[in-house]
Amino acid sequence: MLYILGNVQIETFPFSISGVQEEGEASIVSKGVLGRSPPKEFTAPADEDLTLTGEILPHKIGGMDELDELRAMRDRGERFRVERGDGVGLGWYAIRSISKAHSDIMAGGVGFRVAHTIKLTSTDRSREDGQNTLQKLLSLFG
Repeated sequence: MLYILGNVQIETFPFSISGVQEEGEASIVSKGVLGRSPPKEFTAPADEDLTLTGEILPHKIGGMDELDELRAMRDRGERFRVERGDGVGLGWYAIRSISKAHSDIMAGGVGFRVAHTIKLTSTDRSREDGQNTLQKLLSLFG
């Protein structure tokens, strides 16, 4: 396994990624002071962004179902936990954008190769997320 985005597992088959870019920032503010350069002060970590890129072969090995599920998660505004394949938790994220580029279009309008880019941004876990998880667990029991 390469990554887990909520309930979607990214493996090497059928839905894979070949590149990952992590970007983080810190919030640093200037304070106005008379007679000298303004001192800078760290206030907090800012957003962490995660970009996953890859290519799938839907007509040969699949992968479109996972990409469609990620699109649905984006459209619902879901926040979910992201874990790397080595078990390291990266925190809570939401999908900001998904782009797909089809090449060698086959019957049905889907490309033989589909390159994809999934951009995630860090979020806070809210109380609602815990309630949704509890409701999902309870629904399993009837």
